[in-house]
Amino acid sequence: MASKYLDSILINHDRSGFCILEFNIPSPSQSLNPKVIMSSGNSFNDIALSILRTINWKTRMKSNPANNRVRLPVYFKN
Repeated sequence: MASKYLDSILINHDRSGFCILEFNIPSPSQSLNPKVIMSSGNSFNDIALSILRTINWKTRMKSNPANNRVRLPVYFKN
C-alpha cells in the first residue's frame, strides 16, 4: 500500500524553525495558490514554498477531495 505522506526531504539549515502553508490541491482549473499561515521567518517561507513547487501532483494525488484547500506544516531541524 502506498504511503499517504510525502517523503522526507533533508535540507541543511543553520537554525530550526517551521512554516505552515495553506494551498489548493492543483487541478486543471485551479493553481496551488499557496499562502503562509504561520512561520519562524522569511527564510523558512522561501524554502517551504520552493519545496511545495517541486511536488509532482499527478503522481501524488489519486483523487481530488471535495475541499481541496489543505494545510501542510514544514519543520526545519538543524
